Amino acid sequence: MGLQLLGVPLGRDELDVVRQRVRHYKYVSPPLSLLESFVLNDFWGAVAELFPRWLAPNLITTAGFGCIASATLLLLSHSPQLLGEAPRWVYLACALLLFIYNTLDGSDGKQARRTGSGSALGHMFDHGVDAFVGLLISTWALDVAGVGAGSLWLPALLGTVQCGFFLSNLVLVHTGRQQFFTLDVQEAQFAIIFAHVARGVAGKELWDTPIHVGGVTLQIYLLLLWPSFCGAAQNSVRYAWTVLSAYRAGPSGPPAESALTDCRRLPAACHHVATIVGHAALAAFNLYQAATAAGSGVSMAAIAPEYLAMVVGFAGLLNTLLVTMVTGLQFPWLHYSAALQLVRLLAGPAARWP
Repeated sequence: MGLQLLGVPLGRDELDVVRQRVRHYKYVSPPLSLLESFVLNDFWGAVAELFPRWLAPNLITTAGFGCIASATLLLLSHSPQLLGEAPRWVYLACALLLFIYNTLDGSDGKQARRTGSGSALGHMFDHGVDAFVGLLISTWALDVAGVGAGSLWLPALLGTVQCGFFLSNLVLVHTGRQQFFTLDVQEAQFAIIFAHVARGVAGKELWDTPIHVGGVTLQIYLLLLWPSFCGAAQNSVRYAWTVLSAYRAGPSGPPAESALTDCRRLPAACHHVATIVGHAALAAFNLYQAATAAGSGVSMAAIAPEYLAMVVGFAGLLNTLLVTMVTGLQFPWLHYSAALQLVRLLAGPAARWP
């Protein structure tokens, strides 16, 4: 009986091709962003030198995710409505745990290269964890701003962030190297760290302080949310343009091997972009619909099914993309996470996730 991968039946020859692809896969590091160029890259290298050589890079990645998961549970247990109601020490703890995660996430790859233990599995695991983390810490930022779980900011920011991260990885799939801009994910993480430190030191009143810009009165928290949203949206467009413009001179990447369909094709690129935009839009709408149905003062517990479906579904979507890159198999025309979001939408506002 043949093996199936991503719903594709593989014979012995096709399976051998997949094994060869996985065995010879090599990850090419992306260009450095501003903070990485000045400080972080050297700092991560120094930290990696402190690790014992027997320490597996995937264990470092797991420890980093443990920091984010712990901080998320801590924050939501004290501020379940995302109104910035947690004690000051909680925000300082989240800032510290995010810094630890950032350090471990930056040094796990250097440990892999240092010990010669890098692999396709390690790459997919690392980026799968990053997919979770990006949405979780974006939720932290919304709590620091105190906008509330029922605010339109929650689905809008989470939807935009997942588009940006997916499309960044799409550049890797279609051009062979992930693209980072001068201001990118590292700068966003440190902005969130500093926002939590400021909230922990100065208190909630800091973010409610009005400022006057050109005769318009704004709250300081908008200086955190609007640049985050606009930056993620801008980078999403730039990533999508990089992918699609790569095909002006013809398809890139190696030709298809055996019966496998190579993912590096213009129709596949258009399909990938449409999939993430559709998934983000559906998930964001379902999340907002659930929050609206829950009424005023909604807590994260009330919209937990929709929130988890967005976060877990996005991680699954990203890892499916990376599997197609490594193996050369075709990306599913309708991914299960997008299908679930579509079913939830068609079920109507009264329906809930099982």
